Amino acid sequence: MELSFARLAETWQEDHLALQLRDKTGVRGVKVFATAHAAFLMVAQEAHATAVDEAVSAIAERRVGQITHRDVYQDGSSPRNYRMAHLKTAKDARNLIRTAPALQICPSVFAGTLEEFADRHVLPNLPTGEVVIDFHQALMSYVAESDALFLVRAVSGTERRHDYPIAGSVTFRATDNAPSWWVHSALTAGHRIAPGAMRAIIGSMPCHMFDVSKVSAPVAASVGWHIAHIFNVKDGDTDYSRWTRRDVVARFIRNIHPANHFLFPKHDWQRGGSDPRVVGYFASLYERRYGAVWDEFVAKAGASSGLQSREGAPIRLSFGDGKPSISESAPVLLCETGVNLPDTGPRTPAVVYYSSRLTFRREIIEALGDGESFMVNTPDGNFQMTKEQMREVFPGVAASRSYQQLGTYNYSSIPIKAEQFRVKGE
Repeated sequence: MELSFARLAETWQEDHLALQLRDKTGVRGVKVFATAHAAFLMVAQEAHATAVDEAVSAIAERRVGQITHRDVYQDGSSPRNYRMAHLKTAKDARNLIRTAPALQICPSVFAGTLEEFADRHVLPNLPTGEVVIDFHQALMSYVAESDALFLVRAVSGTERRHDYPIAGSVTFRATDNAPSWWVHSALTAGHRIAPGAMRAIIGSMPCHMFDVSKVSAPVAASVGWHIAHIFNVKDGDTDYSRWTRRDVVARFIRNIHPANHFLFPKHDWQRGGSDPRVVGYFASLYERRYGAVWDEFVAKAGASSGLQSREGAPIRLSFGDGKPSISESAPVLLCETGVNLPDTGPRTPAVVYYSSRLTFRREIIEALGDGESFMVNTPDGNFQMTKEQMREVFPGVAASRSYQQLGTYNYSSIPIKAEQFRVKGE
């Protein structure tokens, strides 16, 4: 019999791109060649297909054709399912690249609620609860080892890939977001950690973004996603010589635990990925999705489980057709560099905007009312203050020519006096 791409597409769609064909295809105990699998996924991805019929149409237009029973094999043994692959080193994920399911491409245009966005585009790109629980258990056993190596986000004075011993026989290795990419890619593919292999996995996990392609299947960034964090991987404390083991473990858990990772469009991650409403929504979603391990994860991460999405109107999200926005039913004022948030209390900023440096934007700040605060999201942390506090602590900013005439004033590095306004634990 012939197996058309349409039939294979239906099978893969129903089983989340699993390579194990269903009995109803008429072929039992077979595995599709990786080349056929790759061809299907390549066409489906290029078409930005989100449904079987779209993928099949794209395939037909490109005249990829059909595969027959000669293109699959049956050796009488149980074929290896990628979901049952047990990794012994980080590079094993790269070696299994041909059997890994493709990640869904981040849409370039969207308008709807955050819940709709998550259901359609984020959830299909997340590891299952079962895989996360399995990883969590292996991770908890690992952190209990007295000589464990911890992967921690690099801070001032450290260099990625380098190890730093501190008091109490604790050693950490400085990283960027590379471990998050590897963990998400490996676990979304359904891979498990082989028994007793977590030490080897951690020791070989990429710690620099340039190393990811050497040991990983395609990562979220390659299809337009940014991996954001529910609990911040940095808190402004850069004096690592004073960190305790508990501090390092918390940073390690926040850095690599899949329950701390959520996907947001890469083109707007600086704003949306740190928006309190977006973060709160995913925290609530993950508490339900990974409930069996959530409380222990939160405790080990040194965080508070009180981070929840608020009751009320759905959060609306739109991008790709003009200015990106995140809003609720309450009136909001969208600025070019930020979005006003509904007033929910004295600690909620009236406006949040992103900048690659600590930057003061006159048109936003001067429009604030008395007592209203603004938050600046930077790669080095979030800083929140009122207009009055800015003028008191940074008197030279408001009086500067740059601020008055050009409308902005920025610092090339975070000044010490700004640390009092750093948002802790965001």
